[in-house]
Amino acid sequence: MEWLIESVNNRKDKRFNRLLTILYNKEFYSLINYDENRAKDGTQLRNLWQSENKLSEEDIAFGVAKILEVLLGISKRVWHEIYGSKYSEKLDPSDIFWILLDNLGLTKFSDEYLASGMFEEIDEILVRWVERQYNKNGVGGIFPVLRASKNMRNLELWDQMSLYIHENWPI
Repeated sequence: MEWLIESVNNRKDKRFNRLLTILYNKEFYSLINYDENRAKDGTQLRNLWQSENKLSEEDIAFGVAKILEVLLGISKRVWHEIYGSKYSEKLDPSDIFWILLDNLGLTKFSDEYLASGMFEEIDEILVRWVERQYNKNGVGGIFPVLRASKNMRNLELWDQMSLYIHENWPI
């Protein structure tokens, strides 16, 4: 888990170990067909780590995809989709990860902020996202699309991602 957290805990202004640990400890589940593919994007990070550390699947039992893994996997997918454009020169998957967290409203939960508690609000935000209780235009989720012509809550994450990329980083 530490290697995953350190891969994105690179903000110059604040540290987010507590938030990222919470995201790692929360399981991701899909309510819409094909969202399990985004879970697989996250668990592919495990395979990379296992390979780099020369471990077999028998050495480690990770269980189901964690929210942190899924968000990192989606961030890499977004970056891959904009790769080669002027946007990919300014952004890397870690930057996109923090944009997604900001879209969820989680970037205020630095280690300093969480020193006083406030964990329930994080749970509420994560439930709202996974349970698709955000606004029809995606506000409150990871892919807000202000000019959405479809109800984002009914779209698989891949389709939401495509609409979000088109609105924010038109290629």
